[in-house]
Amino acid sequence: MVKSLDYNTIQDIIKEGGSGEKELRVKGYEVFSKVPMPMWKRVKLDDVHIPYYKEYKSAAIDNDAQEGLVVNPLTKTLMDDDLNAIKSALAHNFGVDEKFRNMVLAFYNTGFSVRALPNSNVKLPVTINYSAVGDDDTIIDLNLIIAERLSNLTVVFDLASDKRGFHNGLTAVIAKDGASVNIVKIQRFSDDSSNFDNNIIITGNDATVKWTQIDLGSKVNAYDVTAELEGMSSSAYFNSIFLGAYDQSHDMSYRVNHIGRGQKAMLM
Repeated sequence: MVKSLDYNTIQDIIKEGGSGEKELRVKGYEVFSKVPMPMWKRVKLDDVHIPYYKEYKSAAIDNDAQEGLVVNPLTKTLMDDDLNAIKSALAHNFGVDEKFRNMVLAFYNTGFSVRALPNSNVKLPVTINYSAVGDDDTIIDLNLIIAERLSNLTVVFDLASDKRGFHNGLTAVIAKDGASVNIVKIQRFSDDSSNFDNNIIITGNDATVKWTQIDLGSKVNAYDVTAELEGMSSSAYFNSIFLGAYDQSHDMSYRVNHIGRGQKAMLM
């Protein structure tokens, strides 16, 4: 069922959710409803329309049954540990804009929690597929990636469509002490789609996060990746590839906050 992004829809969504989910969605809606659409210089949002809320059923995940790995869909069960981790991430300043970040928190219709257990080496990449197909053309995803102490994890996001779609996502990556995380995001939406993506990285001591961003589609494409290097000797490395043609607009932001000592960061 198609619904407006309003208070009545929030009430319908949270009827079956737990108290944590209700708190997250209601607080997100309070900000979303008050903040106007941003006015950007580089990317014009004149042709971008706020979507209706609808269920999204086309999410797929591969290699999710591995030793040392725990995966949960966030639309079904928001565990206390996941909720606390999301709240911790939200304490930081990140995202393309408050409007889009809080749209995800209020109206996310898909998303996963992916957690590598302590001292685990998750051998195969976990691949999360979000495709705009048929009536599933509105993707608002909330994702939580946690690599516990001394773990190793690779997660690939494949965002695709062959028709006009709308995507707005939020991904929080938490690499704890000594963990190594590799994130790959591939965006290949149709050239008349809109893509917005809000990303936060938080590192513990001696943790490393490698982020690869590949953008091949969308008429409007805006994303932010913010890294909070909190732990000593932690590092973040970014690789970015994008193709632009005709009237496509791209707004890409990478920010790294060095908080501890002996840290490294590089953007290529």
